[in-house]
Amino acid sequence: MGQGLLVLEAMAARSTRNSPVDLLEHLLAERELISTFGTLENLESLRRGGRIGGAQAFVGTLLSIKPVIEVRDGRVEGESRQRTRARSLSYLAAKIREAGPLKRLAVVHAGADDVGDLISLIGNIPVDEPLTISIMGPVIGAHTGIGTIAIALERLHGDR
Repeated sequence: MGQGLLVLEAMAARSTRNSPVDLLEHLLAERELISTFGTLENLESLRRGGRIGGAQAFVGTLLSIKPVIEVRDGRVEGESRQRTRARSLSYLAAKIREAGPLKRLAVVHAGADDVGDLISLIGNIPVDEPLTISIMGPVIGAHTGIGTIAIALERLHGDR
């Protein structure tokens, strides 16, 4: 959805940019204002996909570890580990608040029953554009598993 926010920005900016080069330069600058984070319901899909070992998945399950991931420079990186699902959702809401003034915000999930809990936590955060809620695609969902919830946010320019 991080890329999706960039597409929405391209559609909004296309009429105000003088040339394709100007639009491209604008989008390259906007790309730096987009962040993507997510939390997984469990570690089983990561284990099956070979992203983590069986022992790590076992210990993580015993401790109710809910990893928070971030997309950095096109790569998925571990961002933090939260001890419960409620804490991981609160952590995502805090990341949104810390980001500062927002232009766009999207919530994407893979059949997460508790996606409404995150939406409630972020309901009072001001955003210029309406909140986008979407279902996660099958490729990302297969790697992260059912119950994954992710957010993509686009910050406002500092000069605005």
